[in-house]
Amino acid sequence: MQNIKRAYVSAMHGLGAGLYSSGMLGREAQPLHGDLVRWLHSLFAIYDIEAMVRLDLPWWTLRAAKLVDRFLQQRPGATVFEYGSGASTVYLAKRAEIVISAEHDPRWHATVTKKVAGHPNVLLTLAEAETADAQSTHWSAHRAWSGYDFKNYVQAIDRFEGLFDLIVIDGRCRAHCLQAAKRRIKPDGLILFDNAGRRRYRAALENCAMPKLATSGLTACLPYPDPTALLSPDPTVLEALVDAG
Repeated sequence: MQNIKRAYVSAMHGLGAGLYSSGMLGREAQPLHGDLVRWLHSLFAIYDIEAMVRLDLPWWTLRAAKLVDRFLQQRPGATVFEYGSGASTVYLAKRAEIVISAEHDPRWHATVTKKVAGHPNVLLTLAEAETADAQSTHWSAHRAWSGYDFKNYVQAIDRFEGLFDLIVIDGRCRAHCLQAAKRRIKPDGLILFDNAGRRRYRAALENCAMPKLATSGLTACLPYPDPTALLSPDPTVLEALVDAG
């Protein structure tokens, strides 16, 4: 499966380079362009953080990105905690007062650190997984990380005080991250849970009593829909976002 994924990413990067160099696809797709144009550009930017930052897109559904943008516009001074750093970190930094982002992979952490250098409101925290043992409880369902304990990663949010306006769950060990997020979200805050359609996350979402809004449709970097869920302790928060358009 990993070989297929690598081949697909390589093919899309190559195809994108050919389309750009031939002039068939404009090099820049600015945020003011329509969703369809930006989504098309994102297909050739898969796993390319520089291109995604240029597009000003997180790797969520475009609908979820719009709703989060709307939510943060209504909250000057918002504080955000993010599980899983990347282009979304820069996206959030442009819209929130403070962004704290936890990452488990040291190499990716170093890459993102360079990308957020111009955003002093971002604090990146490295929370590496540890080798699992018989007492481990915080497992990742991802096969590549099956031998690791992510307790340190899940509990990274507890390194910081206060409640958060927005918590983004888009990294490892997401079911446990959701449990941690429920303790640290403001009563009228918002939780974003990406890739909500994956089977391994189904039980965690179904067992969470918070009101939920599933967003689908165009998904950045992907040729198929991959739902992003929004949750809030206060159902009126989700209702207001939807009612606003």
